Amino acid sequence: MAGYYKEHLSGTRLEHVYDLASPRVQQYLGAELEHVVKAVQGKGRIIEFGCGYGRALKEIASHVDRAVGCDNASMSLRHARAFLRGESNCDLARMDASRTGFSDDSFDAVICIQNGISAFGLPAEVLLTEAIRVAKPEALILFSSYSPEFWGPRLEWFRDQARAGLVGEIDEERTTPGTIVCKDGFRSSTVTGDEFSNVFFRLGQHAQIVEVDRSSVFAQVVKRV
Repeated sequence: MAGYYKEHLSGTRLEHVYDLASPRVQQYLGAELEHVVKAVQGKGRIIEFGCGYGRALKEIASHVDRAVGCDNASMSLRHARAFLRGESNCDLARMDASRTGFSDDSFDAVICIQNGISAFGLPAEVLLTEAIRVAKPEALILFSSYSPEFWGPRLEWFRDQARAGLVGEIDEERTTPGTIVCKDGFRSSTVTGDEFSNVFFRLGQHAQIVEVDRSSVFAQVVKRV
């Protein structure tokens, strides 16, 4: 799936995804960002895995000392540079979030939100391992996915994206609660709170699971050393 976002759903096309958001989806997006901002308020250096065109980074930057966004899509990063113009404490890096190249213990917070963990198309353990590695001791690690209660608005949002030609036609037969499948190969799954907890546990970390706005499920970890 990382290739899909890199080749087909990046830059202005990705921004258009959010232009299509219904009032209920806008509520979800706002509530999720509000939760993240409160969590990272006053932190030093933070990194967002899969920053896209900088939508979340723009909101977060003014609340932290330094905000770094990494993404592997050149078009998204190019758009992000324009979108974040004026945010003097933002840095962007073209990197694979599963192996960022940053040193161990580099960040005071690591975030990956709005079900970004599914977009990478990798086992959750791969991304969470990298997040733990680059987080400082006692740093915050914050990942989110969708709440089951948000399935209806989420599915309709993707149908709107398909009608706009941003993703392929929804394969209604193969789409099931929690997993959206498109006929062009696009696939968006969900990571449950239990799945987050189990993976973090295997990696020696304890995740607090928090549901926000009946739309997001957050796994929040303070890195153990």
